[in-house]
Amino acid sequence: MKNNNWFRTPYKLFEDERLTATDIFILSMLIDFAKVSENNTTYIVTITQQKIIDILHLSRMQVYRSITNLENTGYIFTKERTKYNTTYFIPIENTIEPKLRDQKPNINY
Repeated sequence: MKNNNWFRTPYKLFEDERLTATDIFILSMLIDFAKVSENNTTYIVTITQQKIIDILHLSRMQVYRSITNLENTGYIFTKERTKYNTTYFIPIENTIEPKLRDQKPNINY
């Protein structure tokens, strides 16, 4: 995993009752691994479902159901699917602003 073994999760996702905890977990991972498009409107990530399974220690069916739910709710779009990889497009307005994504948390104890 990246970012010191944790994912940043947009708070907005927790407010959407259509999403399960697994959906949020997978979407957070995809956002963390994604690159921002040239026009700063979309995150783009190319990954295999097996890689998602291996990283998050989920079953194939859990990943399949969550990806399908995320597509049906409009959080991700699958545009390119090959035998080995799938490219997911995640509209930034559905998650967080890119400038917030790159900020380090300000934690004072």
